[in-house]
Amino acid sequence: MSGICPCTLGNSVAGALFGMRNAKKLNQEQELPEQTAVATVLSRRVDTVYSLTRSDSSWAYFVKFRLESGEEPELKTTEENYRCFPEGCRLSITWKGDTVIAFTDE
Repeated sequence: MSGICPCTLGNSVAGALFGMRNAKKLNQEQELPEQTAVATVLSRRVDTVYSLTRSDSSWAYFVKFRLESGEEPELKTTEENYRCFPEGCRLSITWKGDTVIAFTDE
């Protein structure tokens, strides 16, 4: 491999695969319907997300809900909304795919 650093090639391939995965997921989520239900917040967590292409990291915010149907989905949310979901809180949530898109107090 003349002129190409193996690390650069590896990062390029990883970046391309990550981009394809995100594009596929976005297309799948666009086809999913929005759902709304009354739910109780069971738990919250924050994960560290490491970047393959940059040297920094970011955070992903998740909230686990118990729906009136008994289901317990764990959904992604923004940092701002994460603060609005104390454990035990009861509210109406709207989500699409695995992401909270709106909520109101019950």
